[in-house]
Amino acid sequence: MLGQRGEPNPGSMLAFFGIFFVYWFIMVVIMIVISIAFTFAYPLIVDRGLSGVDAVKLSFRAAMANFWRLLGLSLLSAVLGFAGVILCYVGVFLVIPITLAAVAVAYEQVLGLGEPASNLPPPPPTFN
Repeated sequence: MLGQRGEPNPGSMLAFFGIFFVYWFIMVVIMIVISIAFTFAYPLIVDRGLSGVDAVKLSFRAAMANFWRLLGLSLLSAVLGFAGVILCYVGVFLVIPITLAAVAVAYEQVLGLGEPASNLPPPPPTFN
């Protein structure tokens, strides 16, 4: 660790920061994969009425089959969100609905829409 005169060894410092960088890079990649895997979990629970575990399993399979497209969508949403933050958070309120709509369109393209619920009340009458 210490050199000949008690000075720190630059090689050990570089090794420490290199290991630190690799560790955080691996953690970021794992977080991105998990985030993409859970992309369709909530819509599956709402649309198809699946249990949480079944929704996560189906979401994971669907997301991994379309990984690169969902990664592009996530990166685009992140860039738009960052741009919204730069605009003093006003832009975030414009970006959030766009991001949610993009996920809804991706869900429809990947999994399609489920059967409509049968326990809904009838539509209101029309007024002419």
